[in-house]
Amino acid sequence: MTVNELIEELKKYDGNLIVSTNGYEGGVSDKFDLRLIDICPNVYTKWYMGEHEYYNSSVSPDCMKEARVIISRV
Repeated sequence: MTVNELIEELKKYDGNLIVSTNGYEGGVSDKFDLRLIDICPNVYTKWYMGEHEYYNSSVSPDCMKEARVIISRV
């Protein structure tokens, strides 16, 4: 999903609603951060892993890094 697609999805809701995210082990949290990160795309295939990994030039110098916006719990 792109930032523009996310904005369009969010426009469907009341602009005064609070945005939340999943808690660390359970529950719901209102504390999150939006950041720009670099990733190595399509690194993992296991169902329990996200398909991408954080970019680290010393670990994956041949990775074709891509910029992403990440929504993270704080």
